[in-house]
Amino acid sequence: MSAARPPDLPTEPRTGRHRVALALAAALALGPFVLAWPLPLAGSRSFLAFRIGEVALHTWALATALAQRMPFRVHTGAMGFPEGIDYVLVDPANLPAFAVGSLLGPAAGYNAVVWSGLVLAGLGGALLARRVGGAPWLGAIAAMACPTLLSAVSPGTTEDFAVGWVAIHLALLLGYVQAGGTLRWLGATLSLVLAVHGGPYNGVWAALADAAVGCGLVWKARRDGWRPVGRALAVGGSALALCAPFAWTLLTERTPGLPGTRALAGLQRPPLGSVLAFRTLPSPSADVLDLWLPAAFTGGKQPFASTAYLGPVALLFAVGAVVRDRRRWPWLAGALAFALVSLGAWILVGGRPLRVGQGLVPGPAAALMAALPGLLARLTRWFRAGAVATFLLAPLVSTWGRSRAGPVVALLVVLDAVVCSPVPWPLLATPAPDVAPLLALPAPGALVDLPAEIRDRPPPGCFTDHPALLQVYHRRPTAGPLVLAPDVGPRAREAGEVVEAVAREAVLAPGTRESLLEEGFRYVVLHRRAVRGDPEARRRLTACLGEPVAMTEALGIWDLQVRGTRCREHAPERGEAVGRRP
Repeated sequence: MSAARPPDLPTEPRTGRHRVALALAAALALGPFVLAWPLPLAGSRSFLAFRIGEVALHTWALATALAQRMPFRVHTGAMGFPEGIDYVLVDPANLPAFAVGSLLGPAAGYNAVVWSGLVLAGLGGALLARRVGGAPWLGAIAAMACPTLLSAVSPGTTEDFAVGWVAIHLALLLGYVQAGGTLRWLGATLSLVLAVHGGPYNGVWAALADAAVGCGLVWKARRDGWRPVGRALAVGGSALALCAPFAWTLLTERTPGLPGTRALAGLQRPPLGSVLAFRTLPSPSADVLDLWLPAAFTGGKQPFASTAYLGPVALLFAVGAVVRDRRRWPWLAGALAFALVSLGAWILVGGRPLRVGQGLVPGPAAALMAALPGLLARLTRWFRAGAVATFLLAPLVSTWGRSRAGPVVALLVVLDAVVCSPVPWPLLATPAPDVAPLLALPAPGALVDLPAEIRDRPPPGCFTDHPALLQVYHRRPTAGPLVLAPDVGPRAREAGEVVEAVAREAVLAPGTRESLLEEGFRYVVLHRRAVRGDPEARRRLTACLGEPVAMTEALGIWDLQVRGTRCREHAPERGEAVGRRP
């Protein structure tokens, strides 16, 4: 990725610039809607994600950080009421897009993050295309047609959508080290800061790309002088200072046991392997065949694709661009380097670890994890590096846009991404939950959900972390807990245990109801689809809490102020927690 501007870079006449700008605008306007279809239809009614995944958790985290006006270190009483919980938002750079979209509702906020992620990738591809004299519109399409980026939509991992900042930063950095200037320095620095604040993986990819640029500048220092090296260091040093508070919080304050924390750091064990399922989560790494082999040969589309698919189309056109001008080889080398990084800690072929004799063949990431064990050993999803590999191929593909073949190349790239990659297309869309009964509750007060959280594989009609997603809509505090903060305070935990005892045994100790009301709790919400023995639970809750104030196919709601007529009272023995399971 040379910082030098190609000597044959064409200059556009004024009318040509207008056509280039219009073509780029059309690509950025239409590309996200085509590649992420049915994005324009989702609006505020559906989440462009599968209900089994992290979409509810990430939507809750963004919405709560926005409501609390805390960019990344968040304390909130929305969960774990009345004590509240603390968590770290890993992608605060997505807050502006979420804030604008959420004016129409939480689903629209999440969908706006998806849209902005594709637009950022397109802008990055267009800026990189200008570095090699390619067509910006085709660079934008080639960057947006990124299966690794599109694979983040179904699970709803919003930090993946900010990876476009890596491409934008790389383009601005190359411009700054070449020409200097305060505005160029500011752009390169702020784009790096936004990449880091878009998620820790994006910060790592940007650092690896910057290290490659820096090594190239040092190699050419005798010819070009040391000023470009100094400029690169100025960008890195400034961004490091601005990112230090966020990075330190990520490294030290996230809940132990979450991905990326010290407790889970270390070399991952290779998966047992399956030829028909090597492209699906929770596989942490890409497969050698995944990089180029169409999904038709590997088991078809995957709802949760963990892919670094580059595709034969982009690879062939990129190689052709290098053959036409060998000075472009650093871009191809950089793409292949990130493709190798995406293979992770162990080389997998067809879903099975590659062996030499009795030993496993380590991947490039194993060396990186050993070099920086305190940082890189925490990464668990190396396949995400495939997005940067796609971005580095985009400027090479864009060089074909200067000829009549440009529209054909664009069509082939898009078809390869949506037809041949393992990511399903059209993308999955899930209707937003029905929250009308919760919005209609007449009295203020907090909720106690049963069950408190819904994990693993939720029943039909429920999201993973379903109570948290509902809380984004009704805005009432709940007792929790949440995967971001599983250890809630004693009062929140006791409230949940008391209500569990009511639903399990129709038992409510004397004074417990009054204690819950004094704490600020008012309603009990039964998530009927997620509770085994729903009829019995409803009968017991009614016995202690009277007739429900609302009952739908999904929810049953009881008012704690109402007294049932068939509740069994139980005075706990000394030292026994009220409502605690025996």
